[in-house]
Amino acid sequence: MDREETKWHWAEGTKYAVEGMKTLLTLNGGAAVALLAFWGTAKAGLSPAAKAASVQPIENALWFFGVGALVAAFTFAFAYFSQLLYGNNWWRTAQWFHHFTYVLFISSAALFFFGVRQASIAFSLA
Repeated sequence: MDREETKWHWAEGTKYAVEGMKTLLTLNGGAAVALLAFWGTAKAGLSPAAKAASVQPIENALWFFGVGALVAAFTFAFAYFSQLLYGNNWWRTAQWFHHFTYVLFISSAALFFFGVRQASIAFSLA
């Protein structure tokens, strides 16, 4: 592959990475808002015991979604710093930021799934 083709592939890969980070931020943030709206409607028809039993899983789900959104935002920051450091030829530090960006990305996705699981538990108790 020539240098121009490599640059093109790098730029295209970066676009997909940014869209993936946006997706995680939207999933986590949107899930929290949707859960609040759905829970607000659903709890009206629940017995006091069912409400009490499902409050803790709802709180857990909201925490997972909130932290997942925050981690997704940090993913953008770490991706930016890794590119900045690569551009300034600080390769070792850039690679650390680059790899940690992957950890943050995977963590945000995992937090989304943990939040979904907690919401599922809450609604199965209701």
